[in-house]
Parts: sequence; structure tokens; C-alpha cells
Amino acid sequence: AHLMQTSCTRKSISKVPHWAEEATLQSWQRAYPNRNSRDFTQLYRFLSAGAMAVIGDWVRGGMKEEVSDLARFIDRMTRLSSRSLVTDWK
Repeated sequence: AHLMQTSCTRKSISKVPHWAEEATLQSWQRAYPNRNSRDFTQLYRFLSAGAMAVIGDWVRGGMKEEVSDLARFIDRMTRLSSRSLVTDWK
């Protein structure tokens, strides 16, 4: 039973990035219906790659900072970047 729970949990967790991407892209499309969906996909991937790089640095650095500080930084940068890029697109 434990093996089955672990497997199901890993399967579910592996789908989180896809669910997050889908939810974010849908949210952006609702907020900016006249924008190209390909642009949103590229923006999302650009921002998520940056977040993963920051997380990787944190892990390699021994995870000394509080995870909540890391999350706040990533959230702030994501919001600022996405807001700026979306509103500045012509």
C-alpha cells in the first residue's frame, strides 16, 4: 500500500508544473484576450526557467535562506516581469 501511495503521489506531483502552466496561461488569456497565446507560452516558460535557476542556486548554496523569502522573491519578480512585459507589448 505504501508503494502505491508513493507512486500516486509522485505521479500527481509530476503534473503540478503542467497544471500551473495551464492555469497561468488561462488567467493571462482572460486578462488580455487580444494578445497572442504563443507570446504567453513563451513568457511563462521564460519566467519559470528563471524561477528554477533561482531555486537551483538556493539548493546548491545549502538552502540557507528561508524558503518563504525565496518564494516571496520569485513571486515578486514573476509579478513584476509578467506585468511589465504584458503591458509593454505592442
